Amino acid sequence: MSRDAFVELLTTDLPDAPAYFAHDGGVERKERPTARRIAGHRPDTLRLEHVLERQRDGAQILDTREPEDFAAAHLVGGQNIGLGGQYATWAGTILGPDRPIVIIADPGREQESAVRLGRIGFDNVVGYLRDGLQSLVSRPDR
Repeated sequence: MSRDAFVELLTTDLPDAPAYFAHDGGVERKERPTARRIAGHRPDTLRLEHVLERQRDGAQILDTREPEDFAAAHLVGGQNIGLGGQYATWAGTILGPDRPIVIIADPGREQESAVRLGRIGFDNVVGYLRDGLQSLVSRPDR
């Protein structure tokens, strides 16, 4: 098989590269926090009022719970990308890399959510919702 035929065979029907690949290329050329530093940084816990304020100011609300849990109840305007499956690929495709991110996660999984975002250069996590969706019990309108 010729070199050209080999390249054609391997590249036919490849999906487009995820949108965050271009962002990652730029990030890699700049000085950024190391993975170890990101892993050691615990995002701030935010009360619901602060999350809503951040959301009004343009922050992205990322709900990393499983899709079934999100479908049952979620914060209005939140986007769901569960930690199972291709979390980084979907986060990099759906989220804007330059906008702050607030995480809603199952208790104990907030740090994992933030670290996995940091691995693709999305290290602008400003915090996570304290007590997860339990904090919405008093605010069914949200």
